[in-house]
Amino acid sequence: MNQKKLFPVIIFFTTLIVYGLFNYGGIRSPDSEIVFRTTESLLHQKDFAVQEPISWDYFGLARGKDNKSYSIFGPLESILAVPFLYAADYLKNNNIFLADSSIIPLSFHVFSDNKDAGLYYLEDERPPTLAGHYERFIVSFFNVIVGAFSGIFFFYLILSFTKSDWISFYTAVIYSFGSLIFSYTGTFFSEPLCTLFIIISFLFIIKNETDEKTIRQKFRNYFYSGLFLGLAITSHISAVLSIPFYYMFLLGQESKVKLRAADFAKSALYFTIGLVIFCSLLLYYNYLRFGNIFETGRTADPLTHYAIYTNPLPGIFGLLFSAGKGIFIYSPVVLLSIVFWKPFHKRYPHLSTAIIGMILVRIFFLASRSDWHAGFALGPRYLLIIIPFLFIPIAIGIKEIVERQKLKQFILVGAFSLVCIIQQLFFSTGEIFSYLHIIYKNQEKLGNYVLLHNSLYLSWEYSPALYLLNYKTGPFLLGLITNNNYQLWLIMSGIFFLVFLLISIKVYSKIRD
Repeated sequence: MNQKKLFPVIIFFTTLIVYGLFNYGGIRSPDSEIVFRTTESLLHQKDFAVQEPISWDYFGLARGKDNKSYSIFGPLESILAVPFLYAADYLKNNNIFLADSSIIPLSFHVFSDNKDAGLYYLEDERPPTLAGHYERFIVSFFNVIVGAFSGIFFFYLILSFTKSDWISFYTAVIYSFGSLIFSYTGTFFSEPLCTLFIIISFLFIIKNETDEKTIRQKFRNYFYSGLFLGLAITSHISAVLSIPFYYMFLLGQESKVKLRAADFAKSALYFTIGLVIFCSLLLYYNYLRFGNIFETGRTADPLTHYAIYTNPLPGIFGLLFSAGKGIFIYSPVVLLSIVFWKPFHKRYPHLSTAIIGMILVRIFFLASRSDWHAGFALGPRYLLIIIPFLFIPIAIGIKEIVERQKLKQFILVGAFSLVCIIQQLFFSTGEIFSYLHIIYKNQEKLGNYVLLHNSLYLSWEYSPALYLLNYKTGPFLLGLITNNNYQLWLIMSGIFFLVFLLISIKVYSKIRD
């Protein structure tokens, strides 16, 4: 098996195992719980309506025109999770694989004796029944598989730019374990799925620019690009912000390439046809629920809005630099992107300009909304889908350093990347949802309402970047070995240090020779 085929296999199974070991084994977010309950309705009721009663007053549901409750989140994750829930039901009904085990981790928002299982979890107790937890345990591995596939397609995306198997593999390792992507595979949020489809969509466009293709193949790739961007939008509606910049991508990536107006029109047509397919289904889905093709449920109730528009300046600071949500705090590997952006822009000015525009528009739009922080989650959850784009300059920069045999620079980049990997191990070892709940409840007892003015997300006093490991252990399987978070983090850091060191030495020697 050649390296072009071997490396994706290594990436897939390595990430699958590591992500699986660090998975929480439960569904802890109310947003994710609603997505799961939609999956339940699809499997058991053949309906998107969430079955009553929902036993909390969180955001996430809206009354449809039929007076049923519907999720305001994209439907695709619920649809794709149906086989996982089917498998969970089968395993449980046949008492296979820990189905009746007392070690099954607890999910939040499952009620026993009128008490939220989240409270049992916070109090280190077990509910009188584990009904509902096993199904969520199995479904919680959904993003483990999504993350593993994301690593494969990211490898091929970087390969289209660098033409180097080793550089692409090295960058994929840093992306998979040194960025915020790692931590989110333990959740049931829809951002990892959206990110996967964004990567695939972008890959089809880039392949047309970097590979020799016939006209028919190019138009087909543009169609597939639009198709997968449509899938991304049905996963997470915020992906719609990327649409204008994908049309910019069609213009070509390098300044020397001049695309004729007729060719661009045909390319845009094929891309649009692919995009419209799933977007039309999403609009029809909205119409069936709310009688309005543009209503996702966020404004269906005039008295209750999911978020409001606000002054973007605090949000911009929060998304970039804040103690609880700043991307430079929670995924500092993107700083390398800034360092290497100049040579990237020089080589791919059209692509660079489009990506910068896409990132700035996304940040400004999110910062203009009161929910810019995305609630109880680790770091800037809504910025997750831009991380793959920020790695393109990193890959190109690493390739240039190695080819010019700048050993000191390579060591610096490798050392910084390793620190980022160790940091992501830190974030993945702790359990962010219980951490934020504990902080919130403890401060509430003191009369300090930390959600007011978003102090929970802005203050260093409550920052998960500093104190996450002082609380509960996140990984279900690794937690069976030890619940000493710092011990577990140090052991995992030692293993990753040795493996990453060996990979770095191998990459440098291969490319240099």
